[in-house]
Amino acid sequence: GSVDCVVTASQAGNGNFNAAVDFAQSFAIDKAKATVTVNGYSGVYDGAAHGATGTATGIGGADLSALLSLGSSFTNVPGGTANWSFAGDANYESDNGSVQIVITKANQTTAVALTAPASMTYGQAAVTLTATGGNGTGAYSYSIGTSNGCSLAGDKLSVVNASSTCDVTALRLGDNNYFDSAPTAAATV
Repeated sequence: GSVDCVVTASQAGNGNFNAAVDFAQSFAIDKAKATVTVNGYSGVYDGAAHGATGTATGIGGADLSALLSLGSSFTNVPGGTANWSFAGDANYESDNGSVQIVITKANQTTAVALTAPASMTYGQAAVTLTATGGNGTGAYSYSIGTSNGCSLAGDKLSVVNASSTCDVTALRLGDNNYFDSAPTAAATV
């Protein structure tokens, strides 16, 4: 909003001139618009919160950043929208907008380790495979690829052909923040 200002001009007069009639002039004083710069974020998931960054500058380089609220921060994929606002004050107009905080999935950086038996006997009970490592909360997945010496049901490995070998691998499935891990090297049973 604006504020009206009234200026009155007066001339007192002297021995040669009479006093002039006062003349009042009013004009509006508007609030200034601050220079507000707000940037979003784009990066790979790292477990840290990320949000907008920004500055607000007034006339003569006045730092108005204390009047700037940058909105929400986000930690997980996919991120979100940070709705920022500049509060303004007696001299500056308020302002607002939004920027995107984009967080993409990360590769798993911790290797997965598979625990598989060194050997099995035809007819023995199924063995439960286990794995450790990887990143995130995804489940472990096991594979025997094209091996025909065994069968796999979830994490249960059974021998079906005693004259063949079985190559087993494991990986950790991705979750909201991570892609699938690389598979382990094959363990031959």
